[in-house]
Amino acid sequence: MTRDDFKEWFSYHAARFPGVRTWMAKQESNGTNPNDILDAWEIRLRFTDLRDAKKASDAMFEDAALTPSYYEKHAPTVAMIAQKYAAKPTYIDGQRTALCGDCGDDGYVLCWHPESIKAARKGELKRLTMAVCCHCDTGESRKEGINKRHPETVPHYDPQKWRMIRGPITPEEETEFMEWARTLGMQQAYEEFSQFE
Repeated sequence: MTRDDFKEWFSYHAARFPGVRTWMAKQESNGTNPNDILDAWEIRLRFTDLRDAKKASDAMFEDAALTPSYYEKHAPTVAMIAQKYAAKPTYIDGQRTALCGDCGDDGYVLCWHPESIKAARKGELKRLTMAVCCHCDTGESRKEGINKRHPETVPHYDPQKWRMIRGPITPEEETEFMEWARTLGMQQAYEEFSQFE
């Protein structure tokens, strides 16, 4: 779930549970910044698909038994319920579809290399690529396989940091990549990768 996805989910969820906004506003008088709560919730839901999170919110709204007594438990409950939806593969014409649209359940996402991003920010094209671990459950398990002691240090796919490559690198893809690197200035990806050099 991206930041925009999280904002969309929160608006959707708060429309079903209007008291959540009131509860958050009251937390400030208790010395807790509501933005800190939202940040924690976003972290909790980062590997949850937006559609699954919305389904989970709907399930909580329709079934009081699924709704926790305390608002602070809403995000963890949504994540738990959403896992049940995500764990069910879809079949089309008898063929199993991938659960993750970014990696196809492989656990790795092919991206432009940080050296290519660095060069593109200077207006140069370097055709270097690398695979980073996906944000899905399979990608998370790949991270642990790469570095069991510190899986959090393994680069992982985040659309804010990495430019995914879908298919062959065409002149159009190169142009789009150069524009992406110039406009977004993906210093974060380079910094994240440079710790391994």
